[in-house]
Amino acid sequence: MVEIVDSGATRKLLEVALRVQKAIDRKGLRRGAKVVQREAKRQAPVSDPEDLPEGRSPGDLRKSVKIRAGKRSGWHNFQTIEIYSNLKYAGPVHWGWPDHNIEPNRFLWDSLSDVSQEVFMLFQDIVREETSKLN
Repeated sequence: MVEIVDSGATRKLLEVALRVQKAIDRKGLRRGAKVVQREAKRQAPVSDPEDLPEGRSPGDLRKSVKIRAGKRSGWHNFQTIEIYSNLKYAGPVHWGWPDHNIEPNRFLWDSLSDVSQEVFMLFQDIVREETSKLN
């Protein structure tokens, strides 16, 4: 019969793994979101100044693209990142509005798709960075 005596090493190892995972999630999601935000701002449509109503200027949508970090808790603790615009017309621009002849311009989705490889590489770099700290 073999008896395994846990000297706390297993618990310590799990604590280190969780600490590294949190650092990777936090850094990776924030840096990745900034990459997507930069691309979304670049791809956001800009209206002709003559077509705009009073009080709006060209590039308002582009300037309004923001990121917000959060944390969901419960049985599935995880980090979240939202890329959004607080302008009320951002949704109709992105999704379209057939009743008003507004074609969808899915610049948020397109920007995520266009930089997904860059974000993946960024995560790989962060994993290497964080695991190198363990040595």
